[in-house]
Amino acid sequence: MSNHQNHRDSKWVDEIGGTKRVAELCGVTQGYVSQWREEGIPNSYRRFLQLARPEAFRDDPAPPEARPGSCSNDCFSE
Repeated sequence: MSNHQNHRDSKWVDEIGGTKRVAELCGVTQGYVSQWREEGIPNSYRRFLQLARPEAFRDDPAPPEARPGSCSNDCFSE
């Protein structure tokens, strides 16, 4: 892993299967996922990935509102 890929979310990308696998799951480009390694996973994609692959986030220090099953009423508002 290169030095510029030091955001803590880079670990979750690896846990799920790497940049290519995460891009396939989320329907985005590998380049976009690569940015997450530096800037962090956007909240909406993070929530999706936590639901799709909860085992990868078992040690996730995310705040409670970002954890699966703890969605507030505004998660699905129009």
